[in-house]
Amino acid sequence: MDQRGPWLALLFVGIVMLAWSLSCFLPRSDVDGAVRALPKRHFFLLAAGPAFATPLLLWPLPLNFLPVLVADYLVVHFALYGLLTLLGLWYCGIDFPRIRGPQFGRATTCVTLFGIFAIGLPIDTFVASFWPHQGRWPIMVWLAIGIIAYTVADEWLCRRPEAPRGAFPFTKVCFLVSLAVAVALNLHELFFLIIIAPVILLFFLIYGMMSHWVYSATYHPGVAGIANGLAFAWALGVTFPLLATW
Repeated sequence: MDQRGPWLALLFVGIVMLAWSLSCFLPRSDVDGAVRALPKRHFFLLAAGPAFATPLLLWPLPLNFLPVLVADYLVVHFALYGLLTLLGLWYCGIDFPRIRGPQFGRATTCVTLFGIFAIGLPIDTFVASFWPHQGRWPIMVWLAIGIIAYTVADEWLCRRPEAPRGAFPFTKVCFLVSLAVAVALNLHELFFLIIIAPVILLFFLIYGMMSHWVYSATYHPGVAGIANGLAFAWALGVTFPLLATW
């Protein structure tokens, strides 16, 4: 019997804790803006509103432009969810922190490389293939576009000083509820979302901890937002089953 499970778990726990140790070396971004506070009632409205609006708006739309099971729906779901959140923040007068200096680019690059390769290489070595072949790169680009829209909007909403305690886990529950509503509306086409929901939850837990450390070091929501979006797009792009098309 393969008895590597506990040792692999210990390995990945160590990698995550390494992220905590290395985060203190990230350059702090020179930011400006985001000085207006968001009332708590607006936070809960922006967190829960897209969760129900997104599946209802996408329900009547035919989505079949990627040769990967439910990936095309996830792209549009993430993108629309993030767009609605961004529009809500803009409507409430919350400006996105402006970027000044090269620190933002350096921090985002470092966090992205760690999120993909520090976790991806052990997965590729000991668990399953984590390196994309040529046919998967376009799929990963589409996934990155949609997921980054969501992760940046979510970081902007949750990492604010006035955000209520437990804001990050609350928005993740809202997103999973949103996927559950989408499955309930179209069970035949989106049943695979039920299977990958635990993977999405695990990603939220691991990369959510790392994004908290990244924001504490850089004070800019875009760093972890972009890095996590790219890492999530990579993970889904290399693991989703491809479908034959004629």
